[in-house]
Amino acid sequence: MNLVPSAKVRAPKLALNSVRASKTRIIIVPHASQLLTTAYYTKLAIASSSLNMSRRSFPNWMADALFLRDVEFRFRDGRLYEIADDEIDFAFSDPSFRWLSDFTDLQRLPLKQKPHYTIELRLRLIALSFWVDFPEIAKHFAR
Repeated sequence: MNLVPSAKVRAPKLALNSVRASKTRIIIVPHASQLLTTAYYTKLAIASSSLNMSRRSFPNWMADALFLRDVEFRFRDGRLYEIADDEIDFAFSDPSFRWLSDFTDLQRLPLKQKPHYTIELRLRLIALSFWVDFPEIAKHFAR
């Protein structure tokens, strides 16, 4: 019995995206150790300020980026990160979003200490919004 095949056996070619039906983009969720540094905070604030959005339209942009785009958020270990429908409102807890005005006015009010852990969710949601809509800007946050 001859165990050597007479011709090379090729695997059938699969159509592009046949293994993965959707074109869902996977975005890695930044860890708290990244988010809560003065460098990350400062770069995120400057990028947010450059959008020239009012503090009332900013959360609308975030909601569109986080919920209306075909993206999936995952932690580095592969676990899914799900964002609740009311998470933006919960994270900011102030319906006037006054914190955003101070955040984007970093040039006038420079950061004097490391960001507090209580704003981690806010920073994460803002960072993820940038990763969705402006990945070319977001890639500079953690440098």
